[in-house]
Amino acid sequence: MTHLTPKSGDPTQQRMMMFMPIIFIVFCYNFAAALALYYTAQNLFSVLQLYQNRKQPVPTLEKVAGPKAKTKMTPKELLDTMLGYLGFVVEIAEMQSEGGNLTLQIYTEESRRLIGRDGEMLDAIQFLLNRLLQAKNKDAQKVIVDCEHYRSMREDRIVQRVRELAERVRITGRSLQLEPMNSYQRRIVHNAFKDDPDVATWSPSDSARIKQITLLKRQPKKEPASQARGD
Repeated sequence: MTHLTPKSGDPTQQRMMMFMPIIFIVFCYNFAAALALYYTAQNLFSVLQLYQNRKQPVPTLEKVAGPKAKTKMTPKELLDTMLGYLGFVVEIAEMQSEGGNLTLQIYTEESRRLIGRDGEMLDAIQFLLNRLLQAKNKDAQKVIVDCEHYRSMREDRIVQRVRELAERVRITGRSLQLEPMNSYQRRIVHNAFKDDPDVATWSPSDSARIKQITLLKRQPKKEPASQARGD
């Protein structure tokens, strides 16, 4: 049951609120008839409204099925969305690299602007894409982002330049230190010389501030003593 009198507060205050309508009726009837009529009509209307509201059935809340969960975006769709926000109109092809990683090859009329100086823009896009993928899945495999085979052509240029320097090491036997490279470029150089019989590559640990590869002359393998004696 609904009461107009508040249930909280001082007991005296509760009694005053209970008898207030009667007090006001008696008080107002000593004034002009219009004021008394207004107050009486207002109270009667409030009582009728309260009575009517109590007769209404209690509304029930029905659980409404929310929108279906949005399907997870693939790396290709995520990259396309990123480039769209940056104002690029692109076509993206999926392929596998030699290492088994997913490569997203971008084709666009604005390839020079997307690649940036020395591939800095392309590297930044690849870094951001992989961070977004790893934020959703910590075990997400690294995705390579390329633009019109820029990375593969750059790899060929890097390897060709380092092979020319390695030839000097092969002839003179003196070690040679290369210019600083990022981890991607260092991995290319290491892979290019891992089976070279004369030249080896060495780079400092990950804790080093400046990471430069050093080309070294491989030491010839010593033959077993038995073979040296001709046994």
